[in-house]
Amino acid sequence: MKPVLNCQKSKSVFIPVVLMWFLGVMNVLAQDWDHKYVPFVEEGKVWNCYTFANNDIYNKPGDCIFTICGDTVICERAYKKVFCEYEQYYGDKNAHYYCAVREESYQVFFVESETQEEKLICDFNSPKNILYFSRPDRQYARIGGKRISGSPTGQLEFTLCAVKEEKVSYSYVYGTWVEGVGSLANPFSCELFVDEVKLVPRIHVGTCWKGETCVFNQDWLAVPADKVNTLKRNDSPNERLFDLQGRRLNAEPKHGVYIKNGKKVVK
Repeated sequence: MKPVLNCQKSKSVFIPVVLMWFLGVMNVLAQDWDHKYVPFVEEGKVWNCYTFANNDIYNKPGDCIFTICGDTVICERAYKKVFCEYEQYYGDKNAHYYCAVREESYQVFFVESETQEEKLICDFNSPKNILYFSRPDRQYARIGGKRISGSPTGQLEFTLCAVKEEKVSYSYVYGTWVEGVGSLANPFSCELFVDEVKLVPRIHVGTCWKGETCVFNQDWLAVPADKVNTLKRNDSPNERLFDLQGRRLNAEPKHGVYIKNGKKVVK
């Protein structure tokens, strides 16, 4: 399900929509990670998302599920494909191609299925500093990261605030980015800064998994670190099967080609 894009019409491989500037003598290129950085883009990674009316993150996979599965090339850049299962939005239980995503130098970029425009959705550079960004109708700041107490990997949580009269407005919060997970709303969208969201009903991230490893659980934001190991997984990505058109399979085929845990299997 490779997206068909007319790259000949594009004058630039990368169309910047987010601009960064410096505050005083702050060097935004300097990194100060005191733990191993948790990457966002990983093959087979799964985000279990829930509508705001449903917070039951233990007993079922999720209302909306994103999976990184497979590779694609757009305008000579390598990306990972993202598929979305959301019956309330698509009207079926299939996995639909949603966007392409890549990560470079602690920045995450995506290309939506409807366009060839690359957008920056997360920037985890300079984790202890404030980064400033500009969009056509607003300015905002990403505050320095705060360690999630329940995260076994020491991940950081970043708050996004408005900028008013060249000062950070801490009382006006747009949302949150989590290292390795992205926005805790739709992790594959710039919905933090738009009035209309793409996926309706609105969603939020409940859990994120890489294989059998829990990358994020919403309860980590409130649960003590010694309780993290009691969290259980009910829907393993290893058991998630798709055909080559991205449709969900209920069982492994006896013959043919299919996708299991983000990898192609030939029988």
